[in-house]
Amino acid sequence: MQTIKYYHNVRDIQSELDLYLEPNKLNQEVNKMKMHKSIKSLKTEDFAVDQVVIENAVISGVEEIDTEYGKRKLVKVNDLGEDKTIFLNQLSIDLLIDQFGEETEAWFGEQVKVVCEKGKGKFKNPMFVITPIKN
Repeated sequence: MQTIKYYHNVRDIQSELDLYLEPNKLNQEVNKMKMHKSIKSLKTEDFAVDQVVIENAVISGVEEIDTEYGKRKLVKVNDLGEDKTIFLNQLSIDLLIDQFGEETEAWFGEQVKVVCEKGKGKFKNPMFVITPIKN
């Protein structure tokens, strides 16, 4: 019996076609998923509001990924030899751009502090704020 697959939009069809036509791309996607699973992702529910989560971390990677909410930046910080990932909110992006510039490659190796803060605006959920440590 053959399974019928339904697509929600043209982008889904194109993505599947790309993976079929480019087997190497499939391997890259699988490796990317393995990388994300091997890195500890920080969650705000594990911390109290106004708690300093990481006092002195180093940015070791920045990438933009597709999520159900659109493209989002993900930052990887190294704390005592352990990599941790955090989704960047607009406040953190603005702070990092003000201190280190718009090119995310320039952020690599820079020192930051990660704090869990109360959300602002209509969303009051806790959020991570990544603050540059000024040298």
